[in-house]
Amino acid sequence: MLHMFIVYMLLFFLVFALIFVIGNLVTVNYKITDNELKLSRVFGWDTTRLPIQEIDMIYEVNLSQIPKGAIQIGTPDRSYNGLVFKMKTGRKYLVHIRNCGKLLGKLKTENPTIEMDISREFWY
Repeated sequence: MLHMFIVYMLLFFLVFALIFVIGNLVTVNYKITDNELKLSRVFGWDTTRLPIQEIDMIYEVNLSQIPKGAIQIGTPDRSYNGLVFKMKTGRKYLVHIRNCGKLLGKLKTENPTIEMDISREFWY
């Protein structure tokens, strides 16, 4: 009886660890090529291309402030914060991304007219 309990506990922790690892692998990555911001997951699913010159504003939101009609990219992390990329066309993309200080700096270099309203959390 004790052996079965130990086996079930090991299986539970194995499944839990597998879910945790897969959840961390399916994060959003970015790449800037040909004046486009490419947002994709680690496995390359759902690549979204945003023309950098068409980005009007980037601002931070938490999950209680999700803009209506925003296209969500990625999965929220523990902080439940995300960046909204508002395009000049009015379309909004809510991106759940971490450690994007370099990205924000590169975007500002490519398009100095982008307005940014972002806390320090996203710069590091």
